[in-house]
Amino acid sequence: MAEATKAKAAPTYPVDSLAASKRFADRRDAVIVALDPTKQYTLDEAEKVIGAWLAQPVKEEVNGGGK
Repeated sequence: MAEATKAKAAPTYPVDSLAASKRFADRRDAVIVALDPTKQYTLDEAEKVIGAWLAQPVKEEVNGGGK
């Protein structure tokens, strides 16, 4: 009975699998940069981390700027 009451843990995936998935195809670069390659993430965790990373303001202009 105790086993039936335990919630099933969501599956986790390595960063390379998430980057290769159709779900993250349009954000593949963000997946690679924002997620730690030594960890595995659930889909919800990955969405949250990537969303937070994409919401950060740009800190420095790298290309151009006339310098």
